[in-house]
Amino acid sequence: HLFAIFILLYFVFSIIDVKDLMSYEFIRLNKDIILKYKSENFLLLTISFFIFSVIWVLLLGFTMPLILFSGFVFGKWLGILIVVTSTTIGATFLYLLAGYFFREMIEEKLLPKFFKLREFFKKNDIIYFMCFRFAGVTPYAVQNILPILFNMPLKNYVIATFLGNIPPMFISVALGSGIKDII
Repeated sequence: HLFAIFILLYFVFSIIDVKDLMSYEFIRLNKDIILKYKSENFLLLTISFFIFSVIWVLLLGFTMPLILFSGFVFGKWLGILIVVTSTTIGATFLYLLAGYFFREMIEEKLLPKFFKLREFFKKNDIIYFMCFRFAGVTPYAVQNILPILFNMPLKNYVIATFLGNIPPMFISVALGSGIKDII
């Protein structure tokens, strides 16, 4: 099944440009095809989207297209569950890999800009990182690697990422869910 998912992802992304996925016109013209595919291949689409989301976040992709698509295709409740879980896994992989391979470079580039946060993170890293995620003051990819500066434990990172992503992502998933009714 995993091989079939990779073949499907390759096929889809060799035909569709990523720019098209964010285009209103593309979504409007293909709405029925997307929703029909979902009803006929729900499990395959869900697994494919989940894996794609993990890889997309790992490769520093921005999350808004994922979030809107998740709401559009899967609805508010299932969409938020899928997108928060998959982006948390992708962010965790990125945190681990970036910390292992690029720690010195990250500290060199980001520490001068974020050194004031160090004291906050020492007090309660989960609460501060959840708030940081919720506020969305930096791009998602930067948020994923920023805790490297503060040596945040992996368990705390996962908890804060999952819980901190829920409120802002839910708003966008709900928006994506509503698009289906408008177009």
